[in-house]
Formats: sequence, structure tokens, C-alpha cells
Amino acid sequence: MESLIKKIGFLAVLAIGITVVSSACKKETDPTVAEITVVTEQGKRVPFANITLDCESTIRKPCQVKRLGKANANGVYTTEFELPMVLKVESYSLFTDTVITGVLPDTVRTIRTDSLCGTTYISIKEATLSRQTVVLYECN
Repeated sequence: MESLIKKIGFLAVLAIGITVVSSACKKETDPTVAEITVVTEQGKRVPFANITLDCESTIRKPCQVKRLGKANANGVYTTEFELPMVLKVESYSLFTDTVITGVLPDTVRTIRTDSLCGTTYISIKEATLSRQTVVLYECN
């Protein structure tokens, strides 16, 4: 009976040792994340702006990354990547404004649409949160 208790104790110690060693070998890394903030020239955030993240090809490395997304209500778009990279960021937003002029019953309703565009680059670093701001100007 005593030898059985010793064997069970030995197996328990062995199991604990294997668990400790295997968990020590696992490398937990932070995710590789890109965060794009979209603002106007005046610094106001642009909610729900359209965003395209795209790489630019070279002869040695063809482009294989393209992400399309929308900023949230705070003008921020976040996405996760497997590898570090440099990407071109293009963003645009359409604004619609309704202006009513005149006095009832003689009023005129004018709907005006305007678009803003912006381009920048982001360097996405491994296991970090990489932030970039894209400023939108009048589209030409």
C-alpha cells in the first residue's frame, strides 16, 4: 500500500511539473492591431467613414492584403492582423445637408451632398496597437 501511495504521489508531482513547464513554454503575445481614426480638417471625428487598407505591390512581394471597413460612431476603425506590415489607408465620407429657405407656404428645400477624402499610411507593428489618423479634405 505504501508503494502505491508513493507511485501516486510521484505521478501527481510529475503531472504538476509537466503542466508548469508546458505553460512556461507557451508564449502569450499581444495581438497585432491597427486603429484608424478619421477626422476633418478642423479635427472633428467623422463617424461611419468608409476605410480601405491596402498594400502596394512590389516586384518581389505581390499585394495580398485588402481590408474594407467603416469607422464606428466615434470615427474609429480597428482591425487585427497576423503579421506586421505597412498599408495605405484611404478614407472617404459623404455628407448630406438639407437647407430649407423661405417662409411657409413658400419654402424651397435644397439637398446638398458633399464628399471628403483622405489618404495616409500606417506602419503596423507586431504584437502592438498601431494608431494612425487620416484627415479628410474636400475630394477633387
